[in-house]
Amino acid sequence: MSRLLPSFWVMLRNTHRHPVNRALHLASMPLYVLGIAHVVGFFFGYPAQPALGALLLIAGISIFTFGHRIEGNLSSITPVLASRLISRNVRRYLAANIIHDRAR
Repeated sequence: MSRLLPSFWVMLRNTHRHPVNRALHLASMPLYVLGIAHVVGFFFGYPAQPALGALLLIAGISIFTFGHRIEGNLSSITPVLASRLISRNVRRYLAANIIHDRAR
């Protein structure tokens, strides 16, 4: 599990090489963060608008996806790769511990 963060960084670097994809991600990150802030803030009692938050989230995710389409790696967007990376590390961890526990 200790190699998870460096592996995640390498994965991010390898799937965001095209300059247009990077620029689109940089431009849409504030939309994404503000969208999350509006949706979460609404549930914590802040004067936020969840509909605006959902719209900002959809816009941000759409721009992220468009950037990956330009780069040609639409199937390797970060949530998909992150889930694969985490599940692979969890499987390795469990396999190592199950084998180790059975040997006792």
